[in-house]
Amino acid sequence: MRLPILLAVTFLLLSTVARAQERPNGMPEFNEFNANPLEGWDWDDDERLDDLILQLQEKELTLQAIDARVSRMTGRRAGVKMEDRMAWRSTSRMDLNGGGPVRWDVFYGRNAENFFYHPRDPNTTYHTTTVLKQVEPTSAGNVPGNQGVPAHQRPPQFDYIYRGYENKQRKAQEEARDLSNEITDLKSRRRQVEAEVVLLWIKIAFRTLDRDKVAEKPIVRWAVIPNNAGSKEDSERAVVLTGASQLLATALLFNEQRAEREPDKLFGTVGEALASNRRKFEDVLIRAGSVLDESEDKTKPIGQYKVLARKLEDTSKSLSEGYRGWKEGDRNDDEVSKFTGLRRVQDSVVTYAKILLSLNELVSVMKKDWNMTLNTNSTEFVPKWDVANQPMIAPAPAPNPANLVALVDLRRDVVRGKWDRVDGDLVSNAEAGQYATVILRRRPPAEYDYEVTFTPLRGQHTVTLNCGTTYGTGFGCCVGGWGNQVAGLFMLNGADADSNNTTIRRQKWLVTNQKHTMVVKVRRNSVSVSLDNAGVFNAPVNYGVLRYRDDVAIPTDSFGLSSWATSTRFHRAEVRAIGQEGARR
Repeated sequence: MRLPILLAVTFLLLSTVARAQERPNGMPEFNEFNANPLEGWDWDDDERLDDLILQLQEKELTLQAIDARVSRMTGRRAGVKMEDRMAWRSTSRMDLNGGGPVRWDVFYGRNAENFFYHPRDPNTTYHTTTVLKQVEPTSAGNVPGNQGVPAHQRPPQFDYIYRGYENKQRKAQEEARDLSNEITDLKSRRRQVEAEVVLLWIKIAFRTLDRDKVAEKPIVRWAVIPNNAGSKEDSERAVVLTGASQLLATALLFNEQRAEREPDKLFGTVGEALASNRRKFEDVLIRAGSVLDESEDKTKPIGQYKVLARKLEDTSKSLSEGYRGWKEGDRNDDEVSKFTGLRRVQDSVVTYAKILLSLNELVSVMKKDWNMTLNTNSTEFVPKWDVANQPMIAPAPAPNPANLVALVDLRRDVVRGKWDRVDGDLVSNAEAGQYATVILRRRPPAEYDYEVTFTPLRGQHTVTLNCGTTYGTGFGCCVGGWGNQVAGLFMLNGADADSNNTTIRRQKWLVTNQKHTMVVKVRRNSVSVSLDNAGVFNAPVNYGVLRYRDDVAIPTDSFGLSSWATSTRFHRAEVRAIGQEGARR
């Protein structure tokens, strides 16, 4: 191991000048990782880590190219420079020292220092000491560091990953050019790539945990028992250690698989989940009186565990806040909030992973020091994310009645068709013969008024308001259908409205580029619809036999917006409970 590292370092030192010319024009040489590895320290080679870094580099290049294109189309001068140098987006648009994320190479170096560069001797609490003990830069070779260790050691694969940068840059620029000239298309793609970048940050930061399969270790799966079962102190220590390992197991549920599958739920609830489980652990400490005093001693493993558990809770709150700031900043086109939120996520995922490694070290130390044995005859512990079914993140609702259009998350709520957000509004783009449908996540009251304001932009101008009920059924109210000459209620008794004498064919309903307001009034035994304060129809309804069309695919405990073969801009949607306030999701 040592010889290849020395050869790699020698090769890097001899070839620095030669390879400097291979970097993109205008990009300064990156010298943050220029310290020699310490004697007695090793790099952990990890091909998976290298692959993740390459993916991160490519995603950031794609973001550069998209930003440059958006900037040209919107007249922002800063975007022109993005193609000429590598940075996380643009240092001219967001001072990285002022809160923006750091680029892939800095992120790589920091993770290498934290997770993949370590003393060669077996040091079971290296990660714990690193997290708890900070030193001044002068003690670490005049660069920020931990434990007097030179920080950000240059990974041997670093220059390898730089190779091919210009080809990747051209590929990213071509991808951006292939996108539609519509700003909404570019911003939608940018939002998608940003989400992929956040996921890569998690994968890189959690790589050591995943590689070592920490979540599969026996200590986090089974309870422990003391070898001296007759000792009250040992029995209480066993209960405490079991609680500590179960807190670690629960914290490990914040991982790349869940982040990829349900990011809004995960980030939105991680603070609450960790706070709840950390309190459960400390309740165990209180009940185990013989360990309580020891837990206040920060030189003892249980004391260090208690401190780090609280730090983990704080970090989890920063994760939630950063994620919310990114989402809201993107939604409101507020770059400062957006980039600051992303930086908070980027830093917090690394801290979270470091603390988990420390907690893993400490439960192993306590098991050994306290002479505990795994009770593999006990029921295997299956951690649960206690608040994983809470609502996904959304902006704070406006005073009642809330504008449900503002609460739609296009990554989550689109049922079919193409939807974009323009200046806070929702714009549907349904192709000929196709629907565009989006869910509005609001539980229906027993009786309510559902009011929607919209502007038809092109096409056949068919707009349907999808209405849920408290009976587990749903229906749609359509205006402008069939050549813009029909208004109707459907499905009634499993059939379209005209078979129940509720369809009106008497006028052209919708006008291109004219704002309309449609109101559906749902009462105990009837439904009425008005358009621009003019009545359209009023029909008696038996909600017990009402149902959506088979192809609607909207939950009956929600609302929806649909358009057929048209483009429609939806400005506002409100649901006002009649008689009593409905439960808001």
